[in-house]
Parts: sequence; structure tokens; C-alpha cells
Amino acid sequence: MERTTVGRWHMDALVDVARELGECDPLAVLVTGSVALGTATVESDIDLYAIVPDCLPTRVFRRSLRLGADVDLWIIDAGYVRDSFWNNAGLLYCFAVGIPVLDSHGILSSLVVEAKIRYAAGPRPIDPQIAAQLRHRIVTILDDCERMARTQERPDTMLFSNSALRTILKVHCGLTRLWSHDDRVIMANLRAYSPAVAKLTERILDETTVTGRAELLRELGELVLEPHGGLLRYFQTSL
Repeated sequence: MERTTVGRWHMDALVDVARELGECDPLAVLVTGSVALGTATVESDIDLYAIVPDCLPTRVFRRSLRLGADVDLWIIDAGYVRDSFWNNAGLLYCFAVGIPVLDSHGILSSLVVEAKIRYAAGPRPIDPQIAAQLRHRIVTILDDCERMARTQERPDTMLFSNSALRTILKVHCGLTRLWSHDDRVIMANLRAYSPAVAKLTERILDETTVTGRAELLRELGELVLEPHGGLLRYFQTSL
């Protein structure tokens, strides 16, 4: 039996909204995000991609009275999508989990299959020189965290530690070839493939003091860089 609905929305209604909000006649329409994954709530927005020929990427975000929800619509051409798969992990993920709601020309079916294969394969291996730069970046960030922790516990210091944590995790994902385009995806991948890093990350998020955060961030840096020689100062002069 052919599918006619995605979540609580009829596929034809999703296509009509893409046409209406995008003011275009798309060749194909993809629904992605929580709606495609089946995890949408009453507060979730609807993420749509409208494929049109020869178009610069355009984003439209507004509420649709027709669907009773906020709609995040990207108007994009198929060539841009395929060319961007390797350097735009967010776009790749959206197409890997997406569901075509209009595909009369067969454009989306091939893009979705390609996205699923590429996403499952993981990111490309990092160039050794770039890997060295990433290791150096962790050392620099941790030095800054410790210096700020020794001065005073200001609100911006805690914000900096949050940014430092996010950067260290993205470096870890890069070194271990895990996708890192979204915080939720990072944590899911860490729990599956790097449970020790995931557990320490949760401890850092629960820590409420700057000095405690700085100590745990250094511990995380050691853990992340352990397979690459550890948190050694020579990384600062190795470039």
C-alpha cells in the first residue's frame, strides 16, 4: 500500500505548503527532522526541502495556518545537494533520515540512498596536518579555560567552558570519524562509540563551578588525545 501520510500530516498537504511558502513549483519535496523520524511533538516544526532547478539555496521559515505548525523550508537544487554531501554534515543527515513526499522525477530517491550510504560510512579521514592542528586547538582551549578559572568565576567564564566542551567534542568526532553537526547527534554517537567520553561529558555538564569544569575539561582533553600521544605540550610547537 502506497504511503499517503507522514506523522499526522498528509503528504499532499506538505507539498502544497512547500509550493505556497516557497512560491515555487518544486520537482521534489523532502520532509526530514523529527517528523520523518517519528519523534515530532505538538511543538515541533516541520522541516522541508523543496528541490527546484538552478536555484541558490534559500531558507523560508514561517508559520503555516494550513498545517498548524512552524515550517522550516529550504529551497535548493539537486546539484548543490549532491556536491555538498561531503562538506555539509547537517544537510547529509537531513537527506539520510528524510522521507520524499513528492518525487515524480525520481530525483530524491537517488539522493536519499546516496545520503544513507555516505552517512553510514562516516566522515572522510582527516589529513594528518589538520589532525595536528586539532590537537593543538584542544591544548590552547584548555590553557585558556584554566587561566580564566584562576582569575574569577564570571558568567562569561562558564559560557566559555561550554564553548570549550563543544569544541573538544567536535575535535574528538573529527579524529575518530564521527559526525558532529548537531549536539544531539554528537551525544548519541558518543554513547554508542565512545562511552567513556560520553560519561565524562555528562559529568562536565552537571558541574556547576568554573574550577571544577576546568579540571574535568582537562581530564576530557587527556582522554580524547590519549590515542594520539596524550595531552602533551609539544603539540603547541609541532606545527
